[in-house]
Amino acid sequence: MPYSKPAKYTKHIGIRVTPEMKIKLMKMTSKERKTITDILRLYLEDLLKQS
Repeated sequence: MPYSKPAKYTKHIGIRVTPEMKIKLMKMTSKERKTITDILRLYLEDLLKQS
């Protein structure tokens, strides 16, 4: 499962993944690995949009 790792990480660090972020993560190619950095970047972008 290519998406199991991000989910595991996000649970671990307590980040709530919005459906929007999930779609963005899924769109990322395997080359742009779904690392914790990617997740944090998406999360912060999401927070900025909300404020």
